[in-house]
Amino acid sequence: MDLDPGDEDDILTQNGYTYANNNPVMLVDLDGHYAHIVIIAGVEAYRVYKIYKVYKKYRKISKKYHSNSKRNPAIHHGYEIYDKKTNKVVKVGISDGRISKKGKSYRAERQVRKWNKRYKTDRYALRIVKTNIRGRYNALRWEKRHTEYVNRIQPNNKLSPPFHYRP
Repeated sequence: MDLDPGDEDDILTQNGYTYANNNPVMLVDLDGHYAHIVIIAGVEAYRVYKIYKVYKKYRKISKKYHSNSKRNPAIHHGYEIYDKKTNKVVKVGISDGRISKKGKSYRAERQVRKWNKRYKTDRYALRIVKTNIRGRYNALRWEKRHTEYVNRIQPNNKLSPPFHYRP
């Protein structure tokens, strides 16, 4: 309790915090507006934090399913690799990778190059059979059905290893 009551005629002497310009904690407030700046900065920091949390949440959602998961919602395409001499399909596959400007699958092109190099021939080629298959689950179903179809139409040359492993 302040023992000096101050002068009743002078209002400034009645306020116990006038010695610190209304900031008794820091004892310094040059113009009396420091508290406003602190409050505004706190509100802005909170807003930035909320934006960061939303960004972090959506980033986590986008990475939720890896590309090999059946729940992966990416757009896929189905392709066939065939023997150019016999025109028989040797492999059916799916990919969620990009399609080149030439209309070829980057994944299938890599496989065709590998096989042609391994067997030292230019015997294998590819074609994209189906595009815009939504989700890996639907793409796997398409691959299974298409494999069964290919095995039905070319009974003497069923899809089997070393080229085709699944389904």
